Amino acid sequence: MLLRSVKNSDSSEIIRIIDDTFREYGDRVCLDGSESDLKDIEAHYQLPDAAFVVLEDEGNLIGCHAVCRVDDNKFTFKRLYVRSDKRGSGAGDFLFEWALAKAVELTADDLRDPAIIHENQTSLDELTQLLGLGNIYSFQK
Repeated sequence: MLLRSVKNSDSSEIIRIIDDTFREYGDRVCLDGSESDLKDIEAHYQLPDAAFVVLEDEGNLIGCHAVCRVDDNKFTFKRLYVRSDKRGSGAGDFLFEWALAKAVELTADDLRDPAIIHENQTSLDELTQLLGLGNIYSFQK
C-alpha cells in the first residue's frame, strides 16, 4: 500500500468512495453543502493547518483521511473513508495511525496525552459498533 498527499485530480475518486459509503446509509454526497471542500481539496487542506492523504493499493485509490487544525494544540480528523471491498484489510488502521502521527507532528501536544488517545479510540469504537461495522481498528481487537 502507498500513502501519498492528495491531488485535486484524486477528487472524483474520493467523492465516489465517500458517496458509496453514504449510500450504504441512505445518504448522498452534497458538493454544495458539507462536502464542498472536496471540489478543491488542495486549497482546503494545506499545511500547516491541515493535511489530506490518499491510500493506494496496486495503483488504485482505496481510502483517504485528513487532519485539520482546530487551534494551536488541537486537531480534528476528517474524511476517513475506505472502499467497501478493502474494509477489514488494515487500510483504515493505517490511515488512522497516519492521522495520529501527523497531528503529533503538527505540534498537537494534547494528542500525546494517553487519555486523549483513549478517548478518541473509545469514540471510534462506539461509532463503529453503532454503525454495525464490527471491530475494524487494531485497538478494537
